[in-house]
Parts: sequence; C-alpha cells; structure tokens
Amino acid sequence: MLAPWVFKPILQYASEQGIADHQLLKSLGCNKEDLFNLKSPIQYQYLDRLILEILSITGDKNIGLKLGATKNMLSGHLLDYLVRSCDHVFDAVKKIDEYNHLLSDFLFVKLKQTDHSYQVSFPYVNSWAIAFPESSRIIRDCVTFFMVNLIKSLSNNTAIPNQVVIGDISKIDHSRVEQLSLISPVQPVFSGFTDILEYPLTCNSVLITSNDMVQKTLEVQLQINSEITTCQMSIVHRIKLQLISMGMSVIDVQIGD
Repeated sequence: MLAPWVFKPILQYASEQGIADHQLLKSLGCNKEDLFNLKSPIQYQYLDRLILEILSITGDKNIGLKLGATKNMLSGHLLDYLVRSCDHVFDAVKKIDEYNHLLSDFLFVKLKQTDHSYQVSFPYVNSWAIAFPESSRIIRDCVTFFMVNLIKSLSNNTAIPNQVVIGDISKIDHSRVEQLSLISPVQPVFSGFTDILEYPLTCNSVLITSNDMVQKTLEVQLQINSEITTCQMSIVHRIKLQLISMGMSVIDVQIGD
C-alpha cells in the first residue's frame, strides 16, 4: 500500500517528458481528480502499472534515477514541512524514518548512527521486489537519490555522502552506471542488496531553519493522519481534530433541515 500523493511528482515528471496525464491514468482506470481525492492508501499494483506505462512509452529504464534527482517526492505533504522545520539535518531524516508508514508498507528509510557516521539505508520487503522486479528497482532508485538531494538541500549543499552503496547488482548495466555517474555525488559502490548512504557525523552540525511551534503542530497533524491512514473521515471531523490538537475547544452543533 502507498499514499495517493506519491503519484503527483511521478505524473509531473511524465508530463515534462511530453506524456499526457490521461494517457497514463487510463491504465489505472481513473482520472486525476479521483486519484488525488482518495483518502485511503492505494495498492502498489497501480503504481506498478503507471511506472511500466511510462517505461513502455519512453524506453528509459533510468526513470527512477532521474525522478529522484529532480523531484521532491514529499511535495505537498505534511511530512515535507515537518522535515524542513527540524533543528538538524539528521533529525529531519529521523522524522522520515518515524513516519515512513505514511509513505508505504514495502520500502523504508532507516537512519542509524555509528561511532563514525550516519547511515541512511533503504530496506524493502523482499516479496515486493520479487513480485514487481522492474518497477521496484525504479522506485528504489527514486527514493535513494531523492534522499541524497533532500539531505543536500537541508544542509545548504554541505552534506555530501562519503559513500553511496547501490544494492541489487544484478540490475546494473552500462546505461545505469552512466546515469549513476551523472547524479551520484561520489563514485557509487555496487554491493549487497540494499542501497546505503553514509555521511560523516559532522554533517549533523549544520542547522536547518527551524520553527518549534510549526514543528509541534505538524507532529500532531501527522499523528492524526497516521491514525486515519486506513479509514475514510469527513472533512468536518478532520478539521475538528486539528482544532482540538491546537488547544481549542470544539462544540458539536446539530444543524436541522
């Protein structure tokens, strides 16, 4: 399952390649308004169809690398604002780790601090990668290099990884190596199964513009969103919860016909 808003930057990228939205959404059996008005998670099969349709039109297997390098995959989501209100760079990455379940239930962003570095890894559910071999690698590429660019932008272009490890070496070919050399800030290492970004501990000394009140408010809103991820909720009830979270009292009023 994944959040509907994940489709937005992908459709935007496709549009920039000259592919009309209706051409892609036809394969999903819905229109743009229906897709973005959904309040519940969507099965991954729909994203798989979308990715494969873009792949069949463009013939470009490096869609994920290009998408991750150019688009904000959190754009318009509360998590994006929360991340950008944190005090330190890797506090922001930790927030993505904590709220990863709002993004998907098959691919994760994990932060680990060692004695010498911060490691950002991207573990995934193996059955997902087996069931969707083509699109899963594209999405993994996208998320990995989105995080490279997010961390770089949060640190005002100072946080550069010491090492970029690209897993699943069976998917490496000449075209992909060439594209990786264009977007990776350091020469990538091909090893293992999971992509890993390693940063020096000094990277976290870089402060991000922070607003404590904004951060607390967004935390509450994200917690509410987390609780309602798997169910429908009326707009009125959603607004009521947000008002209560900000310390306001709300009186229920029954309006007659």
